[in-house]
Amino acid sequence: MATRFILPLKSDKGKWMIASGIRSSFTCHVAEKYDWLQLQHWLDQNTGYKFGWIGYAAGNDFGGIKLAQDTRDTFPQLFFFVPENLVVTDGKTVEVLSGEMANDCAEWIRMDQQNDNLPVVLTNETTRDEYLSDVARLKHHIQIGDIYEVNYCQVFSAKTTLNDPLSLWKKLYRLTESPHAAYAEYQQWHILCASPERFLSREGDTVRSQPIKGTIRRGTDPEEDDQLKKQLLESKKERSENVMIVDLVRNDLSRFATRGSVSVDELFGVHTFKTVHHLISTLSCTAQPSVTFTDIMAATFPMGSMTGAPKKSAMHLIHDFEKSARGIYSGSIGYLSPNGDFDFNVVIRSLLYDSQTDRLCAGVGSAITAGCDPAYEYEECMLKANALFRALNP
Repeated sequence: MATRFILPLKSDKGKWMIASGIRSSFTCHVAEKYDWLQLQHWLDQNTGYKFGWIGYAAGNDFGGIKLAQDTRDTFPQLFFFVPENLVVTDGKTVEVLSGEMANDCAEWIRMDQQNDNLPVVLTNETTRDEYLSDVARLKHHIQIGDIYEVNYCQVFSAKTTLNDPLSLWKKLYRLTESPHAAYAEYQQWHILCASPERFLSREGDTVRSQPIKGTIRRGTDPEEDDQLKKQLLESKKERSENVMIVDLVRNDLSRFATRGSVSVDELFGVHTFKTVHHLISTLSCTAQPSVTFTDIMAATFPMGSMTGAPKKSAMHLIHDFEKSARGIYSGSIGYLSPNGDFDFNVVIRSLLYDSQTDRLCAGVGSAITAGCDPAYEYEECMLKANALFRALNP
């Protein structure tokens, strides 16, 4: 089966990298600390660009969490590869970075192509009443001091056959135009990602993180749009969620940063996307000399925006309350450059498909805090999932 990754080029907006074929690869279905050491050894032994994904549970060992494997989730927790062929394209022109240009590679990124898949209706594995009850119980854990915040997620799924996952991803991208979107295909596994969130990037010694906490819909006209942005920025609840995750990320970055270099470059930035507004903060630091990719991941993964604070306590509650394993959802997809720079997203607003089992699923979540309204949180989840539903069932 084909192996293809399509990712935005960090340094040149509007261009995409298409990696295909495997020259060398690293795959691990259940990752522990030793496997991360093996991954770093593999990265050190291979030159050129490397592409890969990291599943949510791949960070369990870092947090001291030991969880049973959910058999419904078949995706490897770690998959990285050096492609045989790598091109950069804007959909019109193609530049070959390595290997050869496949005859149809320009077609892979043509966003005006039709979606050739049949309509699919996803079923929520958690009822609304179950969700509201779970959120009320999680708020009790906050009230008694177990946690400050937890990102609670629910899963929508269907048993179906996708004839053309790539064309479905293109439709999803047209609906969202998300800056950290990605398409990944390896053996029977497909990730159709329309993520608005960057997890981590590295450029030289500088490492950046851009956690999202705070969401509101787009307005029907410019005046309403401005009012909604103002409402988001002034929301005590959204600002509280955001600042708690900012504090968590600052702590994570400090584990590998040079002393005094961690900074908050933007706090409560209102960023506008095609379907929603988000409250995003940007943090950066200077990495200590000789800090490796896996050192950085060990300090930060899984991302605080998808766990909560304190991270370890939140991860235990996520395991106890969520109905199924997250798999690749709230994991990360990205690439490493030959010089060691990298760019990795947060896998949200995504469809995950296993063509061998015909399981298609999507996770959505929101931050649960002491002052949150369970019904509002449920509606926020539906807002985040809306583009996924529209892509599947026009």
